[in-house]
Amino acid sequence: MDPRDVEIQRLRRLLEAYERLSDFSHRELLDAQTTIQAHETLSDMSRDEILALHEKLSRLESRDASVEARIRHILSEDSRNEEKILSDLDLVRKKSHEGFYVDFFRVLTQHSFSQAEAVQHWQGIHKHAIEISQLLGRPVGFRVAMLDYFVNKNKILNNPMIIEINMFDEVLMNTMTDELTGLYNRRYFEIAFRREVNRARRHGENLCLLIIDVDDFKLYNDEHGHQAADGVLRKLGELFLATFRVEDSCCRYGGEEFVVILPATRTAQAMVVGDRFIRAAAALAYSSPPVTLSAGLAEHPVHAMDGAELFRLADAALYRAKRAGKNQICICE
Repeated sequence: MDPRDVEIQRLRRLLEAYERLSDFSHRELLDAQTTIQAHETLSDMSRDEILALHEKLSRLESRDASVEARIRHILSEDSRNEEKILSDLDLVRKKSHEGFYVDFFRVLTQHSFSQAEAVQHWQGIHKHAIEISQLLGRPVGFRVAMLDYFVNKNKILNNPMIIEINMFDEVLMNTMTDELTGLYNRRYFEIAFRREVNRARRHGENLCLLIIDVDDFKLYNDEHGHQAADGVLRKLGELFLATFRVEDSCCRYGGEEFVVILPATRTAQAMVVGDRFIRAAAALAYSSPPVTLSAGLAEHPVHAMDGAELFRLADAALYRAKRAGKNQICICE
C-alpha cells in the first residue's frame, strides 16, 4: 500500500477517536479546573507594602479571571459549532490584553506558554488543521487539530492514552449514565444543567427544571425487596425515555430521585408533560397499591436566573408536593 494511503488511514482512525474525545474531554478539563490559594505571612511587611501587593494582585486576578472566564464560557456552549467558537474567541482576543493566547492554552491544555510560544502554537495549529483537512479531503476542527498537534507533532502533551473507539464509547457511557435505569447520572446532570442554564441566559430563552421523587419508596423496598424496587426504577427509566423529548435531559440524581432539564420550555408546557408522566407512572403494573410520584417545578428566568437557586426552588416545590398529599406536581412559589 502507498505510504500516503497508510498515513491517511492512520489519521482517519486517530481523528475519529479525537473528535469523540475532544467534545467530552474539554468540558471535563473546564469542570476539573482547580484554584490554588496561597497564604503568605505578611507580619514583616509594612502596611503600604501590603496594600500595594493587594492592589497589584487584584489587577492581575481581575485581568486573568475575566479573559479565562470568557474563554470557558464560549467553550462550554455550542461545543460542536466550530465556526462560532472561533468567531467568538476572536472577538475576545481583539478586546483583551496581549496574553490572550497564553490564557487560551492554559484553559485548554493546562500548560503555561510564553506569549511568543502561545502565538506560535496558535498559528501552527491552524496550519496543521489545513494540512490534515487537505490530506483527508474533509474539514478538521481546530480542537481536533490541536490535540494531534500537541500529542503527535510536538509531543507537548506527554503520555497520551490512545484507546480503541469502542472501548472509549463504553467508558464514556459508563461515566455519564446510570446502569440500572439507562438514564444520565448525577455527574452528567451537573455538567449539562450548568451548560443549559448558561445557554438559556445567553440566548434569552426559558428553561424548566423538574425534580421527581418516588413516593414512599423505602416502604416499597422493605415490603417487596430490592429486586422488585430495582424493577420499579428500571421501568421508570424506560418511561422517562418514552415520555420526554430527545433534547430534554433525564437523569437519575440519586436513589429514587430524578431530574429533567427541559430547554426552551415554559412552566405550562412542563406541567403538561410532567403530569402526563406522573399519570403514566401510576398506571404501570408494579404492584398493589401502585407506586406514585411527586415533583417540583421551577423555570428560568421567571423564578431564578442562577442554576443553584433554580434547583433549590424546584426541590422546595417537590417537598411541598409531598406535604400536600403526594402524587402531584407543585410549581415553585
